[in-house]
Order: sequence, then structure tokens, then C-alpha cells
Amino acid sequence: MKLNINKSRIKKKQNNLTSINTDEKSSYIFFDYLDIIIGDPISSVCLSENYVIIGTMMGRIKLFSLKSHKIISISGTNLEHVSGITFKEDYNLLFASIGDEQILRYEISENLDNNLSKSNSMNIHDNNFDHNYYCDSSYVLMAKNSLLKVVIFPHELEESVKNDVYIKYTIIYFGSQKFDNSSKYNGKIKSTNYFVPLDFDGYNFCWVEYLNDKKDRNLCVQYINKDEVIDKVNFKFKVDKSYGHISHAKLLDANKILIIHDLNKCDIRKINQKFDLLESFTHIGNEVYAVDIYFQESHTFYEEKENNKVDIKKKVLESFAFNNDHIYTILDDEKVIKINKGYMKKYDFDRNGNYKISNSNEFKTDSLSLLKNMSKKINYNNDSMAIITLDIDGNVNKYENRKEETLFNLYNLEGISQDHKDKKFFDMGYIYYIKTDLNYFCIATDHGCFIVKRINNN
Repeated sequence: MKLNINKSRIKKKQNNLTSINTDEKSSYIFFDYLDIIIGDPISSVCLSENYVIIGTMMGRIKLFSLKSHKIISISGTNLEHVSGITFKEDYNLLFASIGDEQILRYEISENLDNNLSKSNSMNIHDNNFDHNYYCDSSYVLMAKNSLLKVVIFPHELEESVKNDVYIKYTIIYFGSQKFDNSSKYNGKIKSTNYFVPLDFDGYNFCWVEYLNDKKDRNLCVQYINKDEVIDKVNFKFKVDKSYGHISHAKLLDANKILIIHDLNKCDIRKINQKFDLLESFTHIGNEVYAVDIYFQESHTFYEEKENNKVDIKKKVLESFAFNNDHIYTILDDEKVIKINKGYMKKYDFDRNGNYKISNSNEFKTDSLSLLKNMSKKINYNNDSMAIITLDIDGNVNKYENRKEETLFNLYNLEGISQDHKDKKFFDMGYIYYIKTDLNYFCIATDHGCFIVKRINNN
């Protein structure tokens, strides 16, 4: 069997700017722009409350202040590309991974200078031999709280795909303190020697494994639990060739996944034995080039006060996420989150689906808005997720509450130079990115990162 892959990446389609729906309640304006050097495309993008940060294939890192419009060059070139960037807003800490080689930690302040010195660094690899031997077959995926490096094993890829080999992985956790090798763990996952990584949310790793040279595939999800040899993967589902090529996947929570296939078909499916389809939609426009997810609170809470402490009991089994940082707080009715002096306990789940208090730091409740406007009983709308997609023609769409609309098109925005528009935004065939918090949209193009701001007209 052969994959049903549309060849639109090879033969570019003309820009189609007709039939653009606009959000009547909001308008979108060009806000600013981070340029790049020709031949040094963007390889990573991060959006925080105050900053936009980009990394490039030559290892450059730039930071842009959303308040002052100031652009800071944090570092010059590195030996490898910037494979991931994350920013911990509460601690003003920036973490950047350089290829599969090193993690750099920077302390960000309001008074920034060019060529900011890193405050801490550590090697991703255990030794130089492993780094040199596996470099060509290593992939790095960055989440808000950790980094995952996966490497094919054995090193030599066979023409005939083999079963019963392992994906080697290294996971490194980020905290508010300086990290060292005590935050790094290694393990192996049984798979094939031909796989494509898709997503890592800080806890779960998602990939597609090809079962034979006919391209039969399994979609796989595995909870990563520090040092392990995993012979049985948590979730595997065989994907029929009629499903088409899977270009993107995003883990929405412990039980749901977004998959984009066949260029612009989008499915939200349950991670269970039947791989149940929960929602589906077709992106308005042509091939989806990038996707991002934005979550808001989605829970039922009860408030009880005793001895000046607040206990929040959650009635419905759900998960909570904030600005793409998946923070699992799934509890039984009998369990309680203790909130005292502005902090809350974080709960994780283990590989068997059991929930336990995390060993990681507590999170500030003001960051998660859990106590804001809380009454005796609050029902948050379950439809709190927005899916943002970017396509080859510059359309930025939002799917929310089972409806999709086109928010704006890059080619129609005033303030972006006609020279950029004439040269096209997505003509080089790079990997493109979009990041959003629904107030700002950061879009990586051939010419740099364009920042678009949402204006509420109400």
C-alpha cells in the first residue's frame, strides 16, 4: 500500500484570497515584525505574556518585547539549530535547546542587553560519542516544563523496516532552580526503526510508526515516566491508508488528540481502544502548514472554607491547560486541591492512568486564574478550546464551539510591506509555525516572524 499524499508541497498553489470570513466582534492588525537573515530560517517560536522569542537554524535567538517593541539579540550563531524554546513567565526564565546538544538557560529582566549571558547550561547527550553517533537520527521536542530527545536505535536505518527495535529517549525537566544531571532521565520505547515524532506535551509523547515498507502505520501515544524500558506502549491504533498522510498532531489532554491529515482534514479523537471520533472539520482553505491550541479553564468547582483555607473540590473528571502548558488536575470527587497562600498542588498521572501528587513545584494560583471570581459553584464552559490553523495561502482560521471561521489573511493585512507579499510568505518549503494566546498571533514565514494583534471592537 502507498500513502495517499497530495503533491501540493511540490507544486505550489496560487494564493486564493476569496471567500474570507471575518470575525465581526474583533479586528486584526499588523503589530510588528522580527526579520531574519536570508538562508537562516526560523526553527522555533515561543509566545509568552510579555515576549515573542524566535530561534533559527543557525542557532540565533531573538527576543521581542510586546510592551516596548524592543528587539534583543540574545545569542549569535551556535553549532546547531535552535530546536526548542520555552519561557517560564512566573520566574522570567528562558530555556532554549541547541539541536540535540545543549540546553541554555537565561534570566530575563526588563533591562535587557544584547548578547545576554546564559545563567546555566547542560548537555542533552550523556557523552560526546553518543552525540556524534546519533546526531543525524535525533529529534528534540520542547514542552513548557521539559524537553524530550528521541533517537532511532539502531543507528543504521534499514531499507526493509524492522520490528522489535527501540526508540531511545532522554527527558530533562525544567524548574525554577538551576538544572543539572539530576533532572535528566533516559529510557527506551519498543517500536519500529522507522518512526516520525509528532508531539510532546511534557508528559506524553506521540509518534507514527511505520510497520512495513508498504507504509502501514500505527499512531502511538506513550506516557514518559523518567528512567524506563517500555515494551508495551500505552496506546497504539492502526491507521488505514485511506486516512491519508498525517501531517500534524497535538495532544489536547490525557485522553484526547487533534490530528490533521490529508492536507486539511482535522479530527479530534479519543485516545481509547476504538479511537473514537469526537469532532471533525475541514480547514477553510488549502494545505495546513501550522497549528496551535489555546485553552481556557474548563471545570466545575465547589468552594468550601475552613480555618481560613480554601478547598476546591472538582466534581467532573477533566483536565486543565493554560496557554499550552498541560497541567493535569484530574481528581476523584473525594480528593481535594488544597489552596493556601496563593499556591495549589499539582497532580500528575502515571503510566497506568492513576493520579498522584506531582513531585514538581507547586504552581501559583494567580497564574492559573483558579481563584478569580470564584463563587459557591462555578460551571466553566466545556467548549473552552480554540484550534488555530495556518495554511499555504496565509489564512489563519479558528475552530471553536464546533464552528470554524477565517480570522484574517496575511496578504490582506495593512502594514505588511508589499515587497514581502509579492515574494510570498511560504514559498521556500521550510517548516512554519504559528503561536497564539488569541490576543497575539506569531507567524513564522520565509521572511521572519510577523506579529498580529487582536483588537476587540466591543
